[in-house]
Amino acid sequence: MRPSVIVTAYRSADTLRAYVEQLQRDPDVVEILVADCSEETQPLPVAARRFPTPTAVPVMRWAMLKDMANQVVACLKGRCVLPTGWGGAILGAHEQWLEAHGIGGGLRLTALRASRIRWLDFASMQRMSLCQMLQGRR
Repeated sequence: MRPSVIVTAYRSADTLRAYVEQLQRDPDVVEILVADCSEETQPLPVAARRFPTPTAVPVMRWAMLKDMANQVVACLKGRCVLPTGWGGAILGAHEQWLEAHGIGGGLRLTALRASRIRWLDFASMQRMSLCQMLQGRR
């Protein structure tokens, strides 16, 4: 089993293409779909669905979930570039903890130069996603 990936993007045209291309190089990732509500769009080497600007990240994720072919789905934001092998690491964690509803990874805080507003945005998105999951909207 290999993971499918939903990449949500908003105002990230500068990093989205590099991110998708890096995911395509990961041998463990079998499917990539992009949900994008950016004002500026660019051609991508994978399927992408455009959403109205603005659309909340959780709304885009839930809308794309029904289009995924696999049972293991990774939901990522299109503003970072993951190392090759990331898909295998996620699958390994999923196989080790089958009862877990979600698997996450760590952030290197020293490598991030985010404003307090961005950290609040990140925290609120994680809270919204967790609340929806706990309410049974998986």
